[in-house]
Amino acid sequence: MTLASQPGGFCPEDFYNELLDCYTDTERAFLCDYFKVKRPTWLKDLDIYQPVAKGIYVKRGEYSDEYEIPNAVARLVLQRIQDSLPAWAGSNNKGEFVIARKYTRKEVALVSFFPQHLFTINWADSGPGFSWPEAYYLVWLPVFERYVVTASQDSPDCYGFEDIAIGWQFFDDDRAGLAKDIILANWGSVHKPHLEEGWAYLFGTGVVSEEEALSWREEIWPSKSDLDEEDEL
Repeated sequence: MTLASQPGGFCPEDFYNELLDCYTDTERAFLCDYFKVKRPTWLKDLDIYQPVAKGIYVKRGEYSDEYEIPNAVARLVLQRIQDSLPAWAGSNNKGEFVIARKYTRKEVALVSFFPQHLFTINWADSGPGFSWPEAYYLVWLPVFERYVVTASQDSPDCYGFEDIAIGWQFFDDDRAGLAKDIILANWGSVHKPHLEEGWAYLFGTGVVSEEEALSWREEIWPSKSDLDEEDEL
């Protein structure tokens, strides 16, 4: 019996015992909330907004509460590779070296996550040395039996957090196709209303090839033909 096989994500109480070997109580609580799975009785009233001393926790965002739980999910599954995620660095008005990314204390995880790099884009260059990168990863969560796609930027300017989970799906052999549905939904709802031409170029690829990534962009931001440009004039 698996969590994924239960209609609506609801499982017999004894099923949740399988979660004990993989996640802490806090992690189980916010993962259940993120996947819209009923929490087990003993976690029903657990406050997931806990101090950092207790490990991975849900923290308040800088702009809204929309991404608080998605950020907790992303920080959990990306923890072991956080040093390789996009991070803006520069000098403040005092001449001090600063890094925009806030790193979390690495915990001894109950389960090892293995994020798979999909690809990394640059939304735009706002000046020499000032890019807006976003890296996408695909991560499998055991017991919950779902793939999660995460998006990581080099600062919290967009979401209020550097990292968020932007969607999930059940297992599929076509990992690129699975990720495509999630990423295109994110581009279409979050970024398209503010960007006319989409992201600028690729910084790197992984599971998703350059050709695939460019074709995905074309689906959300179709290239203008010469005829279209003439019509606008």
